[in-house]
Amino acid sequence: MNATEFKGLLQLDATLKPGDTVHAMWTNSGHYYECPGTIVRLNDKSVVVALSTAIDSYPAGHKITVPRITDFKRWNANNCVRRVK
Repeated sequence: MNATEFKGLLQLDATLKPGDTVHAMWTNSGHYYECPGTIVRLNDKSVVVALSTAIDSYPAGHKITVPRITDFKRWNANNCVRRVK
């Protein structure tokens, strides 16, 4: 990731707000998950997303916490939120 891409991600992160629809992406026990959801809460370093649909053992409405780009040590392309286009 270059400086321009990082700056774009920071700008995107700054526009997140509760109620926004996003794709939550996370890993657990070697498995990768991606599911649409709604932002419930924003913390300084994390985003809490309520899942819109069920996926594997995660029911609809389950809350997932993923890092924000500002938590650069935990954030990565498989552990983040992305806007729904």
